Amino acid sequence: MARSGPQLGEVLWSAPATRIQLAHLVVEHAGRTQGLLDLDALDRCLGEVAARALQFGATVHTPPLGTGLAQGCWREVRALLETNLIGRGVTVVVHCLGSRLPA
Repeated sequence: MARSGPQLGEVLWSAPATRIQLAHLVVEHAGRTQGLLDLDALDRCLGEVAARALQFGATVHTPPLGTGLAQGCWREVRALLETNLIGRGVTVVVHCLGSRLPA
């Protein structure tokens, strides 16, 4: 049976510029009008992002992942960032609109 699109927990990569790589994380179940963040999928994706960042000596810039329509909890997401990226020596910069990270 053929796959029908990206799978939960998969990272899709694109390179819009020479020194920039974008990681598109598939961390919500397809088909929902407002997807719910799947923390296991996010954990797997962040592990892959960390491996690539370490391979290239890159920093990771991200919005507060999963805290919008995906209805994720920032404390849980932050813990995954700390475990998968920061704990492995990857510098992470979280960009958000306004002056505060979500609760």
